[in-house]
Amino acid sequence: MSKNVALSNDAVDILERLKRPGESYSDIVKRVAVEKPARSNWRDSIGAFKGDKVAERAFDIVLNNRHTVKKRKDLIW
Repeated sequence: MSKNVALSNDAVDILERLKRPGESYSDIVKRVAVEKPARSNWRDSIGAFKGDKVAERAFDIVLNNRHTVKKRKDLIW
């Protein structure tokens, strides 16, 4: 089943840039709708702490040691 959809010229231009060889517009929409966004650097998300060397060092320590933390399922109660 197909539907007609009205798109602005800008939207069509964007779809054209995203189009891969042999891909339909439907394929593009489905691919883009389910793609995960690229992971950003955590430093881009820390807001008020950005540029604070102490906070950045603390985040680095946490990130570098997070594999040593026991998961809830591994804890003995």
